[in-house]
Amino acid sequence: MGRRRGQRPQKDQRNAERWYKDIKRENEMFARYYKLQKMIPDEEWDQFMGSLIEPLPATFRITSYRSQKDEILKMILAQINKAADSLSPEDKKETILSPLPWYPDKLGWKIDLSRQFIRRSEELKKFHQFLIFETECGMISRQEAVSMIPPILLDVKSHHKVLDMCAAPGSKTAQLIEMLHDRAEAQEHLDDDILEAASPGDARNKRDYSPPRKRPKFARTEDPYVFFESERHPILADLKNFYHLLDSFPMESLFTRSHLEKKRHIYMVNTNLKKIVENNADTIRIVNMGVRVFTRCTPKDRAAEEMQFRVTQDGIDTVRSYVAARVVDITRDDIFTLLMNDSPVFGMMSEMARGQIASIEPGSVVLQYDPDREENRSSTPRCMLYLCGWRATVSVRAFIARNETLHILHLCGATDEQIATREEYYKSLKQSGSKKGGSDDENDDADAKLTE
Repeated sequence: MGRRRGQRPQKDQRNAERWYKDIKRENEMFARYYKLQKMIPDEEWDQFMGSLIEPLPATFRITSYRSQKDEILKMILAQINKAADSLSPEDKKETILSPLPWYPDKLGWKIDLSRQFIRRSEELKKFHQFLIFETECGMISRQEAVSMIPPILLDVKSHHKVLDMCAAPGSKTAQLIEMLHDRAEAQEHLDDDILEAASPGDARNKRDYSPPRKRPKFARTEDPYVFFESERHPILADLKNFYHLLDSFPMESLFTRSHLEKKRHIYMVNTNLKKIVENNADTIRIVNMGVRVFTRCTPKDRAAEEMQFRVTQDGIDTVRSYVAARVVDITRDDIFTLLMNDSPVFGMMSEMARGQIASIEPGSVVLQYDPDREENRSSTPRCMLYLCGWRATVSVRAFIARNETLHILHLCGATDEQIATREEYYKSLKQSGSKKGGSDDENDDADAKLTE
């Protein structure tokens, strides 16, 4: 039925017209200006302008230093093949996804599909949402192809030191950090160390176009960086005894963001960043730094009161190689049990996991999945996975936020129905106002008191 005269179009229709309408890529003054510069030979002018008018493809790269990168690539190819099978014979002529030929290890990809084309297929829309979701998890980085080139040309190695003088918004910086840590995870200590200083181009520091006026050098005071003065500090001594931390654990690299006696989070940095902080406390405003490795919790279980700090999912890759106790081996089925249920009882876990859990006192644990321990060696995923968990009196729980949970379920080959079921669970939590399943910060508040 046609729209009545004077009647406003529906909201969805107006949005579609606004976002999907083709843009006319012509500007006479722009073309005249560059033609007068005589930079482009006349015989190449049409080709030059044609290249400028051609829309850029959507490009992304897979995070390279994580052990999961091969599994992520398999998932992407499986998703796109499934989407391609749903297309009509005419639409199948379109190239949906192709690797950037110059990017190493097929970790850089481009998509040449318009939004209108994606809307034609339900499977393509699912693939598009999958890419968005993996980007939110940090497994995929949405980045222009031209932005990926400088770090590759620099050929950064793990022993190099890089000073990025133009680190906003930060896609190349993240790529450089990945290259610094890309050593087959042979040395994973202090992975992801990041120092984030205030920069004129940073999104946190919006440029002010108002008339100049006198104002403080830094309008906002950041929380302090308080390093522990001695390894004999009671908190550090408790951490070492409870987790049986190896002597090589860098206690001197731990710090908090408060002078108060009751610390909420404990972070870790490498020695280089520690020196920068200590030598420039009054001259550089440092917004964020390091990896949060432990967070305070208040267990209701008296047997677990020995240790007030649990391992965080953010820092599990950083500290796990130093933890000599409280590690539980789990199977792929255990992962589903942990992530599809809030607090499964021990009887729901595998015999291997039950035996190891029984020998551990209540409190924080590292849950470790090794594909080589699986009876079916072809099962997915074929990479190590580590989850932070909590061993209660008769149950065990994984402390994993929503995005990470769904990502791991994807890795383990969860069906669309299983993913949808967990998504509905998180939606119900959001509607009820619960913070469980949110970010790790939100989980700290929601799980301040650990119950059975």
